Amino acid sequence: MTMIFLRCLSALAGILILLFAPQVAQQFAYLVDAGDVGTNRVMLATMAASAVLSSGFFFVTVAGPSVMRRPVRRAAAAFLLAVPFAASAWVLLSSDRMPLVSFAAPLLAMSIITFSAFVWPGARRPRRRYTRIPEGLNAPASPVRSSD
Repeated sequence: MTMIFLRCLSALAGILILLFAPQVAQQFAYLVDAGDVGTNRVMLATMAASAVLSSGFFFVTVAGPSVMRRPVRRAAAAFLLAVPFAASAWVLLSSDRMPLVSFAAPLLAMSIITFSAFVWPGARRPRRRYTRIPEGLNAPASPVRSSD
């Protein structure tokens, strides 16, 4: 039940990134002093960045249980979740603008929660299972008596 809740929360995070990243970037589009063309480029770059940022959350939503079992999917999820983690950590450390910080702090928290719930548990080394051999197969051979 917890994993389903975390997968739904991951989908919600991906949707919220797609919805709010362009709105946050629109507030700072005036910083580019290139007129309408520069503003359009900033918005296009923001939409591409928000697609990259949300892709890790959507990947975990779709492939949640298999991320913990398959090493290739675990590595892909780790890479895709490292992008929003690094971007939001960079924004928190370097920016003093409140809309960016208020967008980056929940993104950082959600990427840490998603990574620790889906990618980290799968990193454990699989235990070797020992199977018990049936007694009929493992029994010592009975000595053969020769009749004199």
